[in-house]
Amino acid sequence: MKKIPQISNLLSDAGDFIETRTTLWKYKTIKAGRRSGELVSGLSLIVIASFVIITFTIALALLIGTGWEKVTGLLSWGASTHRRPDHLRGPGANG
Repeated sequence: MKKIPQISNLLSDAGDFIETRTTLWKYKTIKAGRRSGELVSGLSLIVIASFVIITFTIALALLIGTGWEKVTGLLSWGASTHRRPDHLRGPGANG
């Protein structure tokens, strides 16, 4: 009759082992969730920052282009520069 307590101890230890493995699996899942959350937030931050930088760059280019045209009266299309036609210069524009 000594074998019965040993079997019950073995079953108890197996139950503890399964419970410990399940708890560890839960913790690993939580940790993976945190990592994926950090990854998603980091990527979204990069996308937003890129959008802001691109928008700012386009706005600055338009501002510089418009300012150049107003100051000099010249249209700049790539490498060549052309004088704006008289009918587009506006009233009172000389030369």
